[in-house]
Amino acid sequence: MMMKTKHPDATFDEEKNNILFYQGGTWLGRKVVIWAFLYDKKGELHTITLHILPPTTADVYDVYNHVVNDLSSKYGKASGVIENWKYPYEAKDKYDHGITALKLGKCSMMTYWQWVNQAGMSEGTNNTILVEITKDLDTKVTYQDGVRIKAANAERLEDKQDEM
Repeated sequence: MMMKTKHPDATFDEEKNNILFYQGGTWLGRKVVIWAFLYDKKGELHTITLHILPPTTADVYDVYNHVVNDLSSKYGKASGVIENWKYPYEAKDKYDHGITALKLGKCSMMTYWQWVNQAGMSEGTNNTILVEITKDLDTKVTYQDGVRIKAANAERLEDKQDEM
């Protein structure tokens, strides 16, 4: 069931894992096309995802780097940077054929930060921020609360077992 929230442009979908969608707005001075806030059954937020469109295809790397640099100034050096290229594309092709490789799924670029969630000092409960370029060439930013996402995943697994 889709119902309107207090904000006229946001919708809340209870049937799809309690997701609040919002279209529009800005973040870090860039246009955001969609925001998604995911909640568990108790109504606790565990994941935020937003998609930032580049003004033009030529700006794809600039938007990605801008977001990574801004997050680095706030959270410090990233925990990891991953660039994966598949044949026939290579890292040296980034500025010549990188956009094509991204669109075809022959390249993935991501930067992430992880830190211990003080509420759940057990394994698999790190908070994470992930920045990546999608096949649609937008920069996708995802934040996950480690403790809450672990609980939400357990809920989903329990629900699937109940369905069997």
